[in-house]
Amino acid sequence: MEEIIKIGEHEIGMKVNGNTPRLYREIFGRDLIVDFSNLIKHIDGKSGALKGDFDFSTVENLAFTMAKQYDPSLVSINEWLEQFGIDDIYLSMAHIVGLWEKSKKTTSEPKKNINK
Repeated sequence: MEEIIKIGEHEIGMKVNGNTPRLYREIFGRDLIVDFSNLIKHIDGKSGALKGDFDFSTVENLAFTMAKQYDPSLVSINEWLEQFGIDDIYLSMAHIVGLWEKSKKTTSEPKKNINK
């Protein structure tokens, strides 16, 4: 799945597929599924804001991984983040997390209807 999202003043191409968790692990040495589960636990259901002592780098790392899949020429997360303002990634968190969530939904239909 590919999508262009706005982060600050920039339109950033992002790509998510079955390789995303592996690439995340290769770049950051961490498990995306575990990190993402921890992220979800720290999102306030009413406001969508992060609560508690959550390490925001998971969102930055996920955004960079998806951007690197879209544009493999990206070199480092530090260089990539320099183009954004202080709050830009945080303010775009809903789009970043939403793209990951959308990629997990199936588009196939079951062959058998178990409700019959």
